[in-house]
Order: sequence, then structure tokens, then C-alpha cells
Amino acid sequence: MTKPTPSPLAPTSRIQHSEGQVHCLLDGTVIIMAVDNGEYFELNEVGSRLWPELVEPITIRDLVDRVVTEYEVERDGCEADVSAWVIKLHGLGFVRIVED
Repeated sequence: MTKPTPSPLAPTSRIQHSEGQVHCLLDGTVIIMAVDNGEYFELNEVGSRLWPELVEPITIRDLVDRVVTEYEVERDGCEADVSAWVIKLHGLGFVRIVED
């Protein structure tokens, strides 16, 4: 069961790992498993690079800054991709939106 989609994320929205997941690194790829139902998800190269950043709350803007700097991609497309990634992981219960 997926969680309701959060309202549109702002660049200042902060996210971090949820307590309802466990993860491991396997051959450079992060694998995440939901504790409550055993569903798992494999992150791609960029997602595996960003996952460790979510240990502490981090803004969408900071995640986008890292991707733009490290992968030399256009900011507008990157913002859309990172937001979609966060919304998907939130729906799967792997991340939480941190309220101020």
C-alpha cells in the first residue's frame, strides 16, 4: 500500500530516510526494503549516490545542487526528476517529509 502523495514539493522541502525501511549497498547499488511488507526497491546510479545524503534532513534544493554539480545536467530537468524520485520513494514509505 502506498502512502498519499505529498503536496507539491518546494525546493525548501526537507526529506530523510523513514524509520520503516532498511537498506544495504550491493555492488554499488542501494537496495531498500520496507519493513512492514517486505517490498524492495533498487536505486539507479544517481539514486544510490543520493541515498546516503538522506540520513539527516536535507532540502530538495541541496539534493538538486549535488546532482547538477556532479553530473553536469540542466537544473530545471534535474529539479523535476529529483522531486519525482522523492515523491515515488515517499509513496513507497522509504522517505519522509520533515516538518519544521
